[in-house]
Amino acid sequence: MIVTIAICTWNRCSLLGQTLGQMTNLVIPDGIEWELLVVDNNSTDSTEEVVKSFATNLSNRYVFDPKSGKSNALNTASRRAIGEYILWTNDDALVDSGWMTGYCQALECHPGAGFFGGLVEPLSEGSPPKWLKLCPPQIEATHAIRMVSSCLSG
Repeated sequence: MIVTIAICTWNRCSLLGQTLGQMTNLVIPDGIEWELLVVDNNSTDSTEEVVKSFATNLSNRYVFDPKSGKSNALNTASRRAIGEYILWTNDDALVDSGWMTGYCQALECHPGAGFFGGLVEPLSEGSPPKWLKLCPPQIEATHAIRMVSSCLSG
């Protein structure tokens, strides 16, 4: 199985560096070939240098997309990915070391599925805003309900 991890980014090289640093801890399952594809969506910061600084630790590719807009970057990533499957994540996400393993297990267990998702725990550089703590019922609709597959639990 060949997997592409795709990240689209725009002018967030500092956060991207943290994300790529965390990715160096990924456990790659046996038999999995993979690439990390970073699409730079017309950044004016040091995004390219940050991505290239991880070239020895990650199987990464840097692609510059001069056409601004996240949809353009997502389309570029879809066209340039070499994997049979694409694992999408964000330039500010800190994935668990078992993140890829979990998705690969899900792909093997449910080959006909169109997409998978998992728990996302928000990380804040400071205290969360007061309004976030005061209105959980009002924001529940903005969060996806996730289902845990029986083949992944236990």
